[in-house]
Amino acid sequence: MLNINSPMNCLWQGFTIIFLISSGICQPRNTAPELTLRSGTLELGVAGSVLFIEDMTSATFSLRGGVMREVGAGCLLGVETELGYSHIRAEDQISLQGYFTWQNPIEGTPLYVFLMAGGGIRPTWLGSFRYTTFPMGGNIGVRFMFNNNSAFRMEYSFRRILNAPVANFSEHRLLLGISLFFGNKSPSEKPKGGDKYRRREK
Repeated sequence: MLNINSPMNCLWQGFTIIFLISSGICQPRNTAPELTLRSGTLELGVAGSVLFIEDMTSATFSLRGGVMREVGAGCLLGVETELGYSHIRAEDQISLQGYFTWQNPIEGTPLYVFLMAGGGIRPTWLGSFRYTTFPMGGNIGVRFMFNNNSAFRMEYSFRRILNAPVANFSEHRLLLGISLFFGNKSPSEKPKGGDKYRRREK
C-alpha cells in the first residue's frame, strides 16, 4: 500500500514500483514477442489516482481514449484524450485534456514504456462560485500487456495548474488503470475458416 502521509513518500514509492517492473522483476514470457502494440491500435481505458495539493488529499476518476501509429522498430507515436472528475473538499472539478504520446517496448518483456505531454481545461465550482484553470504537463509510465487486447497501466503525472484564483500550483499523481485495445490482432490470429476457404479456391 502506498504511504500517503506526504507527497514525496508517495512519489518515491511510485517511482520504485515503476523501476522494479521496468527492470524485469516480472519474468519475461515466451509469448512476449506476440504481445505487441501495432499501428492503428485504438486504446480505451479507465484510471484512478490519489491527488496531493499541499496537505490535502482527494480521489480522481478518468476515462481515456487514444490511437497510435508505428514510426519504426516497435516505437509508436499517438494522441490521447482524457475526461476526468474529482472532488476536493467542497469543490467539484471536471477536466478535459489532450496529449501527444510516445511508447516503446522493453525487449523480451510484456512491458511498454510511454511518455505523454499536453494539457487542457478544468472548470471548477464551489456552490455558485465558479472558475476555470488550465493544467499543463506530462506523464511517464509503463503498460503491462496481459494479452493483445488488454493491459495494466501505471504512471506518474505532473501538472502545473495555471490561472488558479490565488496562485498557480503543481500537482503530482500516481495513476493506476486498465486499458482495452481494439484493432491490435496478432498476425498469427487468422480468421476462422480461412484455411478452408483458401483450399476451396485451389
